[in-house]
Amino acid sequence: MVKSILRNAGDVIAELRRTPRNILPHLKTYTADVLLGFFREDRRKTQRLILAIKQANDLERQWRLDEAAARWKTIWTDNPQAAISHAGYAGALRKLNRCAESSGVLSTARQAFADDPNIWLESAATAHRSGDHEAALTFASHLVAHFPKRPHGYEAMARAYREQQRFDEADAILLRGRVLFPSEASIASEYAATADMRGDWAEGLRRWQDVRTCFPKAAYGYAGVGASFRRLKRFDDADAALVAGMAQYPNDENLAINHAWVADDRGDSVEAMRRWTALRACFPTHPTIRTGWVESQNRANLAEVDRLVDQAHAAAQSAPPELPTDRESGHEPQFRDLFMGFESLGENCEFGFVQRHFGAEPLGLLRWTGITFDKLLSGLAVDFDGVGTPDRTVMELNPSNHEYYTTDRVYGLAMHTFMPRDEGNEARIYQKLCRRLQYLRTKLLDDLRAAEKIMVFQAAAVLTDDDLIRLHDALLRYGQNRLLCVQATPGGDRPGSVRLIRPGLMAGSIDRVGFDGKAWAVSFEIWLQLCQAAEAASRATHSTCVTRS
Repeated sequence: MVKSILRNAGDVIAELRRTPRNILPHLKTYTADVLLGFFREDRRKTQRLILAIKQANDLERQWRLDEAAARWKTIWTDNPQAAISHAGYAGALRKLNRCAESSGVLSTARQAFADDPNIWLESAATAHRSGDHEAALTFASHLVAHFPKRPHGYEAMARAYREQQRFDEADAILLRGRVLFPSEASIASEYAATADMRGDWAEGLRRWQDVRTCFPKAAYGYAGVGASFRRLKRFDDADAALVAGMAQYPNDENLAINHAWVADDRGDSVEAMRRWTALRACFPTHPTIRTGWVESQNRANLAEVDRLVDQAHAAAQSAPPELPTDRESGHEPQFRDLFMGFESLGENCEFGFVQRHFGAEPLGLLRWTGITFDKLLSGLAVDFDGVGTPDRTVMELNPSNHEYYTTDRVYGLAMHTFMPRDEGNEARIYQKLCRRLQYLRTKLLDDLRAAEKIMVFQAAAVLTDDDLIRLHDALLRYGQNRLLCVQATPGGDRPGSVRLIRPGLMAGSIDRVGFDGKAWAVSFEIWLQLCQAAEAASRATHSTCVTRS
């Protein structure tokens, strides 16, 4: 159909402008002009290029990112003379968190297409995704200096400033952009987002209301207003703003996602799951929606724990009541069940993200916690005595995402709480979190004594087999526990494989650590292979597990 439409140069531009998000979501006219130049040189090849890019875009809109990247790679290989093929392929790699590969594509492209703003914009986006915010600022500054009549460099500069907590500079560059580009809704929305990231919810609301007033056809104006009301705990106002937006834009997933988050933050787990379930039916492959579903399960789990522990505390019971067991999500049963059979012992949150990715949402003291190998051994030796007591527990606010986290003074446990900033209730929240920690400690000890799960410890530093045996011995103190110790072994054991050290103790290999100090890029498929191999090996040897003498 596309070939029959594109019969002349005017049709090329008209077709590009009809594409919902165009070839790339930025520099629309520029892209059309470039392809028009190709069209004049080779009409048939240009038609094929446009068709291929539309197909790649469709795959991205369906969140079939691996297929989209493969399609973009073919476009990149077949059209090396087109800057858009380099920018598009790099962007597809970025969306898969393959930022090193994306950077490699862009490094060559910046030399060959120095006058193409798409290349510099994608360079800034990839640097931003990889956590290299200085590089992102450098690329964005180049855009502003060399393409001053295009708004996207101003937005990219502001994002880089924000990630470095340089909010005043972000505001300054965006205000400059608003003067130069008064009709650009995207610059106004970035200006509002800066107040959000600064943590100034009231100012954020004022700015988002300005976006909605000045750009009434922009769906994200409604989303921003609703999100601001949600952060201010004005949940009825948030629902009203988002429902109004969804009435005008029924197919906008961002509005619906924010609507579900309102129910989450309100603490209405039944309504939250109803909203997330409806979203999954409409957008089954959307990664934020898939994650939102299981995160909502986690919040419901923790809320039920908090409620029952609070009841026990109020009744002055000497022991906590019977609390809810780990809940299951609605994801693929075979993978969900597999990952529910594992329990994280640290050393960071990566395995928690793996479980979430595959639909498992168990409760665990160490699932969302940072703890070192030595501190883990110390805690296991004394049953993590004292965890959750007020004299040992520090509550602080993460300035990046405005979430509370707790730290244990003795074991160094740094734990996510999934509770957003609420300055008027911090004393009550602190008491609740202390009681939650005490319950999760009890649950961990119960799980260790039951010895039904495979315990997982992922080490960033290299551990020897003797180190792993020491940790396994510490677990055997509780029962016939099985242990999987996971390390990145580039050039060593095959990623996704396990090696049996002794009955009940396995060493597993992954291709890379999921967090490089700047950004997360978890190898989910490698983790799936690893846990399948560990479960099979454990099942074969479980009957001969050693006991600690």
